[in-house]
Amino acid sequence: MKKAKEKIILMLLKHILKRASSDKIPRSGNEGERVNCYTAIAYKDHEGLIIRHYSEGYLVCLKHDGRKYSIQTKITFSELMDYEVKIIHYYGLNTITYFSWLELARGMAFRLPYITSWLLTKKEWFLQGLFNRKKLVTKDRIEILRAILNANLDGEIKITPLSIMSIIHSDRWYLHPNRELELSKIELYLEALSDTNELKRTNHMQYDITGHGISAIEIYEEQERKHTDNISNQRRMFWLTIVIALLTFVQAGLIKMPSIIDLPDYP
Repeated sequence: MKKAKEKIILMLLKHILKRASSDKIPRSGNEGERVNCYTAIAYKDHEGLIIRHYSEGYLVCLKHDGRKYSIQTKITFSELMDYEVKIIHYYGLNTITYFSWLELARGMAFRLPYITSWLLTKKEWFLQGLFNRKKLVTKDRIEILRAILNANLDGEIKITPLSIMSIIHSDRWYLHPNRELELSKIELYLEALSDTNELKRTNHMQYDITGHGISAIEIYEEQERKHTDNISNQRRMFWLTIVIALLTFVQAGLIKMPSIIDLPDYP
């Protein structure tokens, strides 16, 4: 049984090493869509080895030097049986990760991870298409100030035009056909808010909200609250006027209301 298991693992290992990943793996564009390679990592005692080659019972691996995997080392195939493994399959723009040889065998046999990945890709493509049909609209300066204030409250310190775009429009904006135009608008807004001291510009196009900016939000929200209250009061007055008019007509006899209880009908 053990020998059969090792034969299957060796077969899987040889298969993935035929498509071993290079140091740089394209993850976008046409090059990324053509990618089909594996990275096999063996773990033991918190030490990871990237498996690069197999030859005559030995595995040529790369060990971490503290910064990157660059130290070449060897282990035997028998020693590999004592390691945990993680196999990463870069398949087109998708990344599928296996945490055991058994998972890898199942994935290759039944293709379920690839079917799931394909469905998720199609779903994302569909949602992105719907998003791209919408026009990117940034309402006003208050929306930007609120976005920056909320980001600060959530612990995000480095606020840039790119992060503002993601907060307002989600990360899908990166693939929107009008992204450059809307980004230019955001940058103009940020510069204008900086000129009015509602934002403070720091290094590398980063912005912090100031006391003036928070005050502007509070004033705007108070005006919005008063406007909402006025509309509610106007609606109440309208319906109250209608009720008073109806009661006036009833008292004048212009409108006759049916009796709720007709006393003469009672014995």
